[in-house]
Amino acid sequence: MKRLGTALLLGVLSTAWFGCDNDLELTADWQDIPIVYGLLDINDPVHFIRLEKAFLDPQTSALTIAQIPDSLYYESATVQLERVSDGSVFTLQRVDGTDIGLPKEEGIFASEPNYLYMIDSAQIDLRPGEEIRLLINRGDEKPLVTATTTIVPKLEPRRPVEGNNINFDYILNTRIRWASPDEAKIFDVVLYLNILEFPKNDPSQQTERRLKWELARGLVFEANELTEVVFPGLEFYLFLQKNLEEDDGLSRVFQGIDIEVTAAGQELMDFIRVIQANTGITASQDVPTFTNLSEGRGIFSSRSVLRVNGIQLAGNSRDSLRNGIHTKNLGFL
Repeated sequence: MKRLGTALLLGVLSTAWFGCDNDLELTADWQDIPIVYGLLDINDPVHFIRLEKAFLDPQTSALTIAQIPDSLYYESATVQLERVSDGSVFTLQRVDGTDIGLPKEEGIFASEPNYLYMIDSAQIDLRPGEEIRLLINRGDEKPLVTATTTIVPKLEPRRPVEGNNINFDYILNTRIRWASPDEAKIFDVVLYLNILEFPKNDPSQQTERRLKWELARGLVFEANELTEVVFPGLEFYLFLQKNLEEDDGLSRVFQGIDIEVTAAGQELMDFIRVIQANTGITASQDVPTFTNLSEGRGIFSSRSVLRVNGIQLAGNSRDSLRNGIHTKNLGFL
């Protein structure tokens, strides 16, 4: 199951256009195909929608057109969000993502300009469980591009919560649990392990490291089922053994764990399932098409990200970290 983030959606969309044949550059009759990516998160201070267009031209390779900015963006498009319950409409502002600290990765597509459509959360004030409709007017009397999603409410931590300790036992399972609303359909769980390193002969030369542990991806639960991830506590020590080098001259201090649970709505779950259905080892190279837009390709959905920071290790876990067979040579104090 794929990660629930921007890299996944943009990567899959790129594969859909370019992943079928490494030897041919195909052309087709010119078409205007809007490409949309938007995930509304009730926790975010600002909401973004990416709107681009496909580049199918009978005379020019798509790989060439991908590097021409004028071929990627609509000059006079209007992007709006509508609150379905009362018909309120909110217009998003077009900005260059690079100017606000959101640069576009280098690759097949031109990276400059990097247009996004944004709206401040205080302006629209998303409400848990409400329906929001996307409205895109491309101009030139083209049909409206529309899609609807239900806002995923905030998640609530259950175990551990901020300030509590977490135990990784060599024999027993560890559980991370959260309360989930009905609108949340699929989940990722990531742990960030924060570690301080310094030379034994010069403790003042400190370096902070942050290891990303993708603990679970694409979790789906049945109705009324407890939302949690359960895994052997031993995996914590094996992860550190694999991702940290042994160095007799280095000391380490384990500073804590930040937990991130990402929940996504029905549309994104459907998207991931369709993509996964034909991307296994035995699958063909044809990437199946999924979109919940009335016109074009892409995804408009909702997600909610729960972050619980500063979780500390229980005493016996700290002892296992220092002296256990898998991590005793990593220099933890």
